[in-house]
Amino acid sequence: MKVKRDFNERFQGMKSYKKGDEYTFDNKERVDYLVENGYLEGPKKETKKKSGE
Repeated sequence: MKVKRDFNERFQGMKSYKKGDEYTFDNKERVDYLVENGYLEGPKKETKKKSGE
C-alpha cells in the first residue's frame, strides 16, 4: 500500500515512512487503522457501470 502522509511506524522500531513509499507491514488491524486515519491509501474500490448508459 502507498503512504499518503509521513509517519513513523512504532511497531517497526520507529521506521520512517514518507509520502509515496510502499508500506510493508502485514498486520491487518494496523493497516486498517492507518487507512482510517489517512496515512495509507485504502484498497481500490471497483465502480460498477450502469447498464444502458
